Amino acid sequence: MRNHRQKTEAEAEYWNKKADNEYCVPDIRNLDTNKDILYIWDDPVIEDIVRGEFRRFIINKALEKKGGDVLEIGCGTGWLSLELARAGMHVKGVDLSEKRIAIAQRYLEQLKKKENIKGDIDYIACPIQEVLFKESVFDLVVCWDSLHHIQNIESIMRKTTQWLKPDGQLIIFEYIGLRFLNKIIIMIIYALPIISKTGLFKKIRSKITNDTSTHKAPFEGITGLEMLRAVKRFLEVKIFKTTLAISYYVAPYVCGNRSLKHKLVRLLKRLDDAITNLHLLRGQYMFLWAIKKAKDC
Repeated sequence: MRNHRQKTEAEAEYWNKKADNEYCVPDIRNLDTNKDILYIWDDPVIEDIVRGEFRRFIINKALEKKGGDVLEIGCGTGWLSLELARAGMHVKGVDLSEKRIAIAQRYLEQLKKKENIKGDIDYIACPIQEVLFKESVFDLVVCWDSLHHIQNIESIMRKTTQWLKPDGQLIIFEYIGLRFLNKIIIMIIYALPIISKTGLFKKIRSKITNDTSTHKAPFEGITGLEMLRAVKRFLEVKIFKTTLAISYYVAPYVCGNRSLKHKLVRLLKRLDDAITNLHLLRGQYMFLWAIKKAKDC
């Protein structure tokens, strides 16, 4: 138990340092487009092409419960919680990093002065294992790229089921790791003339000069596909698929002017979708939509 507590504190400290040293995204509608494109979120169009369908699915499901209650597990600096609040939801955003929560809260307070946000957000700086909620309080629980940092995933799914209202929904977009074959294909694509070697070099240099980028978080990848097994034990899975076999790591470095780059990224994403739909490669992310079983209501 003590070792787990120490690792949890180290995980929180890792993300606190990331908040200090790296560009944070508290609002996906207000990205800094003057930055070098090193990651998909550095270009809002590329980000939307690669991940937009999953974000829109979450928002559309939230809109089915207008004014409903949502929990985001691992909200980071709050961009998804903010989008859910804009859709009129009452959101609880939980993250173990106090500094990332502080960034989210500060941005939200500033934004309220110039934008009428239909819903509201209550940010909580705390490991999800230690948060206490009453039973049957949430219409929707969302996890975006956070559960793979959480141990004892079955325990978290049990709690999630208890927190969900009857017919409540869980939506997960989560990293499950790159297989060796995916890595080989990505490296081959990197060698092709459609890839900007300058962009790749800048990313490598950025990682070398940034201490927090050269070390993994203590709980990085601690949970993988067992997320699916844990969810199936407590909830009824409606949609499950893996996605982004290659495009997540390739899209930011496609050559060309802005218009051509975006056309090539769309083509790449369609190819990626075909590869994962035909199960030729497993995606590095899983997308899952589940509903609380009737017997649990």
